[in-house]
Amino acid sequence: MNIRDYVSNNQELNRFMEEQEKSKVDEQCKILGVTWRTTTDKFEIHLSRCTTETTWTKRRVLQKVASTYDPFGWISPVVLVGKIFIQKLWTENITWDESLPQHLLEEWTQIIESWILSLVTFPRLLIQDNAPDAKYDIHVFTDASQSAYSASSYLLEKINGHPKRAMLFFSKSRLAPKKPLMTIPKLELSGLLIGANLLRYLKLHLNIPIDRSFLWSDSRVALSWSRSQTRTFPYSYVTASEQFEKRLKMQSSVTYQVH
Repeated sequence: MNIRDYVSNNQELNRFMEEQEKSKVDEQCKILGVTWRTTTDKFEIHLSRCTTETTWTKRRVLQKVASTYDPFGWISPVVLVGKIFIQKLWTENITWDESLPQHLLEEWTQIIESWILSLVTFPRLLIQDNAPDAKYDIHVFTDASQSAYSASSYLLEKINGHPKRAMLFFSKSRLAPKKPLMTIPKLELSGLLIGANLLRYLKLHLNIPIDRSFLWSDSRVALSWSRSQTRTFPYSYVTASEQFEKRLKMQSSVTYQVH
């Protein structure tokens, strides 16, 4: 039976199949909605470039930000700025198809002009087959501001105990709620929570030898809260802290760090 549809990153195999089937092999395909270019064996995320838009409305801004699909959070810092701006639009008394006021239009123009990269690439292969003695550390960094909180994970490859390379693996970000307003330490604690979830998810699903795991934060207050058993702050954050501590106890060799 002839193969009718296939994809491979082996260029020698692709040339053989082209000769046999007398048809061109696709150089790119979609993997979970992300473009995979087989010739370079890299994932590609396309940032849609702005056209000569004459009228920006809330609807068009939302369409623009939503047009970038980034399920792994590789370009979260870029997309997050647009999401923060959309959140700001909801605080304004603007209808869906009403033109943006001048002050908001200027702010939005600065945002889209900062998106100078139309294409961002990431290697598909993170774990090298030719490094059987490699061990890996997971480093999850968390942070927060008045606008958002986030966590990003890196995989550190070590050969014979020496760091070889570090790779961005996955990230998550959330907008800070406007009602009620949260203090920075509470947002930092929220960042630690999604960081703990991210760390747990990676340790459960990565089928590689994980040596050590690190959860990094620059907030001593949030770290103290996450370990505290006293009710010195609102009950919902105590509950969140207890869930956070429980998730970490389910994992072995996890180290809190302040950066």
